[in-house]
Amino acid sequence: MQQYNKPESKPEFNYITHWAARPKWTASEFAHLICGREPTTSDWREERGFGQTNLGVEYKRSLEAIILWLENDLNMQDVRDYTEATPPQFIGLATSYGYDVPVALTNAVQKYAKARSEKPIKQLPEPTYTTPYLDLMKEAIIEHKITADNQPKHAHLSGKFMEKEVAGKKISKNIADAMSTLIRLPDSQAGAGKTKKKG
Repeated sequence: MQQYNKPESKPEFNYITHWAARPKWTASEFAHLICGREPTTSDWREERGFGQTNLGVEYKRSLEAIILWLENDLNMQDVRDYTEATPPQFIGLATSYGYDVPVALTNAVQKYAKARSEKPIKQLPEPTYTTPYLDLMKEAIIEHKITADNQPKHAHLSGKFMEKEVAGKKISKNIADAMSTLIRLPDSQAGAGKTKKKG
């Protein structure tokens, strides 16, 4: 039994940097990483007696929690162990629920997320076409002073959109939720919003 919990079974830092550079993880892969295991070690869960070890119990507990986070905080449907999200989303979810994420993994994910955000964005000409929904989203960005440092909570924005009308009809919750998601940064989709502190 002790073989599953040996220190040498934990991933070296090169595994962590490899996974941090990936654009998306599955729920199962993130559960592996939280447990300090390299996700491509695909046979360790099936090893005889694994389910009764501390690591086996921790893996199962982590995976069940991750699936609930994806359903409740990211509003995903029919979540399975192969359901995907971005590394910053997973890290944000785990942190918000008080999970101990390996420091090396968190730092590596932040490093690659920053590198992606700093890539130059191609400037496109201002489109002449728009829709009432796009106009409302632009108005919300101005009204709520949304910036990279000020990301209002999804539920708050969704509620505000549901108060609006398009073509004489109130905006549905599904559309309001989608609009709220699209005007926030991907890294802020992990639940809690981020507001800039007043000086």
